[in-house]
Amino acid sequence: MLTGVLPFNAQDPLEWVHSHVARTPVSPRERRPEIPPVLSGIVMKLLSKASDERYQTAAGLQADLERCLAQWRTAARIDDFQVGSDDVRDQLVIAEKIYGREKQARALLDAFERVAGRAGPKSSWWPDRRAWGNRRSSTACKVP
Repeated sequence: MLTGVLPFNAQDPLEWVHSHVARTPVSPRERRPEIPPVLSGIVMKLLSKASDERYQTAAGLQADLERCLAQWRTAARIDDFQVGSDDVRDQLVIAEKIYGREKQARALLDAFERVAGRAGPKSSWWPDRRAWGNRRSSTACKVP
């Protein structure tokens, strides 16, 4: 809707799947230079292939869109700002990028627990250690 064209061009279902999984879409600003860089950045963040690079909360996306709207209403322009700066989760997530580093991940979670004021490393929010073996996605630890 923003650019008037789809983010990918494909001829058959297999090519569509490949595009969504492997290809990086052209940024909206490259297609239409009048689109503010921040708005283009928001769209690209939403389309990111890596889950860690996408918005982690709806509140983070909402904050960015509301900031754009407020700037547009007051000045009829949208100034640059860091996209996702208000995108803060209420949980600590150990990303796949440190897969296989249980000792370091445990130290990170223990430090988080100390800072968050929890009693010790055996709190109820620690994930089952067996999940570290063959996990494919991020491990989230809910902060009560």
